[in-house]
Amino acid sequence: MTSRLRPGLLLCGLFAVLAAQPLSAQTGSIVGRVLNGQTAEPVVSAQVFVVDGAGSLSDLDGRYIIRNVPVGTVDIQVQVIGFASKTITGVTVTEGQTTTIDVTVEPSAIALEGITVSAAVERGSTTSLLTERARASVVQDAIGADQISRSPDGDAAEALKRVPGLSVVDGKFAYVRGLGERYSSTTLNGAPLASPVPDKKVIPLDLFPSGFLESIVTSKSYSPDQPGDYAGGLVQLKTRSFPAERVLSFSVSGGWNSTSTFADGLGYAGGDLDFLGFDDGTRDLPSAIPLDRPLNTGYFATGDLYELGRSFTGDWGPTAQTSLPPNGSLGISYGDDIGIGDNQRFGFIASVNYSSSHTIKTDVVERVFASAGVDDPEVDYSGEITERSVTLGGMLNATYQFAPTQEIKLSTVYNHIGDDVARSLTGFNLDSNTDQLNTRLQYLSQSMINAQLSGEHLLSFLNDATFDWRGGLSKAVRFEPNTREVLYRETEDGRFLFDTFIQSGSIFHQDMNDDGTSAGANLKLPFEFRDLPSSFSVGGSFDRRTRDNYTRRFRYLPAPGAVLGDEFREQQPNDLFQPSNVGPAGFIIQEGTFPGDNYDAEETITGVYAKTDLELLPRLRLSGGVRYETTAQRVDPRYFFDTDQEPLEGADQEEQDLLPALNLTFAVTDAVNLRASASRTLARPQLRELAPFGFADYAGGFLVAGNPQLGRSLVQNYDLRWEWFPTPSAVFAISGFYKKFDEPIEVLVLPSSELIKSWVNADGATNYGAEFEIRSDLGFLGEGLENLSFNGNVTVVTSDVQTGNDARIYVPGVGPTTIAVVDRERALQGQSPYVANLGLTWFDPATSWSASFLFNRFGDRIDAVGGQGTPDILEEARNQLDVVVEAPIGAGWKAKLSASRLLGNEVRYIQGGGLVRGYDRGRAISFGLSWGSNR
Repeated sequence: MTSRLRPGLLLCGLFAVLAAQPLSAQTGSIVGRVLNGQTAEPVVSAQVFVVDGAGSLSDLDGRYIIRNVPVGTVDIQVQVIGFASKTITGVTVTEGQTTTIDVTVEPSAIALEGITVSAAVERGSTTSLLTERARASVVQDAIGADQISRSPDGDAAEALKRVPGLSVVDGKFAYVRGLGERYSSTTLNGAPLASPVPDKKVIPLDLFPSGFLESIVTSKSYSPDQPGDYAGGLVQLKTRSFPAERVLSFSVSGGWNSTSTFADGLGYAGGDLDFLGFDDGTRDLPSAIPLDRPLNTGYFATGDLYELGRSFTGDWGPTAQTSLPPNGSLGISYGDDIGIGDNQRFGFIASVNYSSSHTIKTDVVERVFASAGVDDPEVDYSGEITERSVTLGGMLNATYQFAPTQEIKLSTVYNHIGDDVARSLTGFNLDSNTDQLNTRLQYLSQSMINAQLSGEHLLSFLNDATFDWRGGLSKAVRFEPNTREVLYRETEDGRFLFDTFIQSGSIFHQDMNDDGTSAGANLKLPFEFRDLPSSFSVGGSFDRRTRDNYTRRFRYLPAPGAVLGDEFREQQPNDLFQPSNVGPAGFIIQEGTFPGDNYDAEETITGVYAKTDLELLPRLRLSGGVRYETTAQRVDPRYFFDTDQEPLEGADQEEQDLLPALNLTFAVTDAVNLRASASRTLARPQLRELAPFGFADYAGGFLVAGNPQLGRSLVQNYDLRWEWFPTPSAVFAISGFYKKFDEPIEVLVLPSSELIKSWVNADGATNYGAEFEIRSDLGFLGEGLENLSFNGNVTVVTSDVQTGNDARIYVPGVGPTTIAVVDRERALQGQSPYVANLGLTWFDPATSWSASFLFNRFGDRIDAVGGQGTPDILEEARNQLDVVVEAPIGAGWKAKLSASRLLGNEVRYIQGGGLVRGYDRGRAISFGLSWGSNR
């Protein structure tokens, strides 16, 4: 144990030494970005200086830093060839702190004279993001670090709930404009990521702590320089860059949950590293278990199987846990910007975050209705689930600028989530025609690491063209070792006796690794059209992902000739499966691995594009082009064991797609835009969806099976948006959209020998709707309200699916099968008819106190489509109300009080009017303290 503590002590000592070093005094710093007022693109090599004082040049991202500025009020001036000069007055500089001023400058062809504005007009990251949105060539929305900091959002998934038209499913997956997660994509610093979730396309966004993020930009219309596999939106995460000066910060928080904190729940004995979210080997396969031979009598003698069965140790069922601890989190970050000579800079920022939480799902209901018109469920379970989640993450970003116009960046992000689940369900199961007790212990570890080296260069010899490139490696790991399930059957006298029914006495082990390689390059050539800045861009990308999936299943069954008496079968799981009960008078272990459990997979996507951006007519901007993508997806089922079984059918698909896009922006006035766009995009099946792998969540529940017959979807997208920016920090917008899908991919529930949930292609679908957004302070309503700001957005969506009369699926044990489907009108799977986000924030600049009230609601949406007369499964609408209060408490310290889910969090899934799944995660309150050296 001592050796494990030493690295932590050394790290704390290092940060303590750094914290003790002197920081800036008697002076402050001014930082920000210089942006083109017409295009919102960064302006390179702009001279930004304090009048009669120091200055600096803006870099490739438009960023500038002016250090050692005397405390007080100063004016700064911006000058750059080809743009009108600009003076910002009344910039307040505070001792040891950083003032952010983002500046927009106008091309000299539009504004020949210098411009003078006050600092209140040019301020902060929110203003910068709105400026970029106003001048962007596509329909997009964005939130910045300051907006995220004034919410209780601990990760990117929670923060995205504040974006117009977005809802978050299962606390981690983004649904844009009511569409399912498959119609969204996620990039980190411009690069795609490998996902640790096998049957989801997008990255679980709860992997990214909000403290890592500088901004989240969601593009809702397509541009050819972006990946073509989205229709709802592209979520672009950008991590924090290096700071303007040395910064050191700590944060700590504690939380209370109404269902779990200091309450009694379920648990089990795990490993010594569970507190870090890692398994220490306790749950791994015993070393005695061969990796390439099945555990059955064809390969081992009966006595050997007994010995192998005794090699599995540890708990088999949940035990009572008393007084579960409060939730908590810790964070630390350190960064610096180091000047090297007159023009070179090196900067970095490093962060580590840790959090641990317990959740008890109360009032749990799990039911199955086999067909329409059946009032009594075939499976009717209720009970309790206790979950513990531990997150450990780190980030290191470093940038070297060997000239203001030349830079190289290294970005690395690592995140790990360890989830422990202890479950106990009781209720009726028609297959056994009696009440059952179902227990499960599950540990799930998900890790993701992404490392990217990128560069950006101004090519002065090529008319100041810009060239950027990136190369990255990513790895995602999903590790589920030792999931154990036991079933008991209730007798007439009320006792529960062990039953060999389906998954009872089973061990499930899965180790899945995704490795990704990505590369990309873009060349942007500027030119003048109508005497205004224009550009032509070309580029390409290569993304390759390989998956290695290793799965084993084992079952403990009565030994040959053994008669298990009632007294034996009545034992609790931890006593029932102790090693002494494995033998001739008790259990024998048997291999339960299915032929479709293991597979190798590979996906390669190559894309090239050409795009132009110019002012076609006065005030009419055109941005458009075409992207060509080739896709190869391969899934090869494999059986580790030497048997005569025929290999299962896999998937081998190759596609070539031409994806055009046209975006038009008409500047009605300097503050009002009218946008229109048309494009063609696609949605690919995921590797897990193509694999003939099946897994049931609980005995009698749905068997989730892949479908090698699945094909891609093509989507036509049309968007309109009117937006008005009355001030640099306010926006009013109305948007309309229409989408036409060819063969959309959906989740279908089908009755068979057991209920199967799988993925199929419908014939077609349409999706259309509107968005309404208001973001502004309330000063225009009356004096004294300028410190109040309102952020509200509502999205209404309608969709219609043409299901066709049949569907091609894969049935485990049968193979590819065509089944009849009832053609009917319904919405797209995963699409909400409406999403609403409302926020009211008060901020007092004199004291820096703030308070936010945040509300989110989405409408009923189809979780799974019913087939052959089976009703759809609907996730019911629900509300979420959060409140956050922040206040500085002196000496660089800040306090933050957050209350989440104040209206409750009862989750309900309905089928045919009956509740099929439900639980309550309770309300939560947290209190946090943070300290920063740059405050």
